[in-house]
Amino acid sequence: MKIHPGVHYMTVKRAFLAGLFILVFMDNVVFSQYNTPTGIAECLKTKQCQVGLYTGFDDFKNNSPGIAAKEIEITYPDDPGEIAEGFSDDAFQVTDKSGNPSKLDRKAWGFNTGSKVFVRHKKKWFQLVVNSHFCYFEVPLQVSPPIQEEVPDNKPRKEPPVIETRSIFLLNTTTGEFETLTKEKVAAVISDNKALTRKFEKDDYAVLRLVRYLNDYYGK
Repeated sequence: MKIHPGVHYMTVKRAFLAGLFILVFMDNVVFSQYNTPTGIAECLKTKQCQVGLYTGFDDFKNNSPGIAAKEIEITYPDDPGEIAEGFSDDAFQVTDKSGNPSKLDRKAWGFNTGSKVFVRHKKKWFQLVVNSHFCYFEVPLQVSPPIQEEVPDNKPRKEPPVIETRSIFLLNTTTGEFETLTKEKVAAVISDNKALTRKFEKDDYAVLRLVRYLNDYYGK
C-alpha cells in the first residue's frame, strides 16, 4: 500500500477497513430484498398454508391467496418429471365449483396447494423452492451430451458424467420480479465468509452449485 506524505498509516488502514465493512454491509442489504416473506416457509413446512390462487404477487407476499380453494378447482400435472421440467399453461386449469372453465388460469401469478407453491414464468409453471431466507425456482437449460471416446474393443466404454445446466431465478420480494441468480451475486453475498469464499473461488463447478453456497452461508 502506498502511503502519501503526511498521511498516517493507521488512518489509511481504518479508512480501508471501514470501506470494506460498508461494501460487505451493502451487499447483504441488497440481498435482503430477496428475503422470504414472513410465515410462508413455516406454513409450507407444516403443510398448513392456505390453499388457493395467487392473483398477484401481493397475495403471495401477504401469505393469503386472492381466491380461496373453496371457490375453485385447480388441476395441474402430478408427474414429478413434468413438474421438474416446468409444465405449460395448457396443463394447468382453473374451473369453478360447477366445472366451468375460468380465465384465471392465464392471469394468475401462482398458486398454493397447502404444501407447495407454483409460480408462472413465461407461460410455464415452476415449483417455487421456499426456505427461510430466499425463494427460487430452476429452469432446465440443456444436458451436455456424453463425449464418445475411442477405446479398444476388449475394454468397456466409460461414459463421462452428464452435467445438467439450469438457470436459477430468485424472487425479489420487494418488486415481485424474478431475477437470474449469478455467480457474481453469490460471491458478493458470501464475501465476509473467507473460508467459504476460498472454496467458492476454487470450485470449477461453482456455477452449478450457487444455491448450495447460499445455503452454506446461511447455515442450512
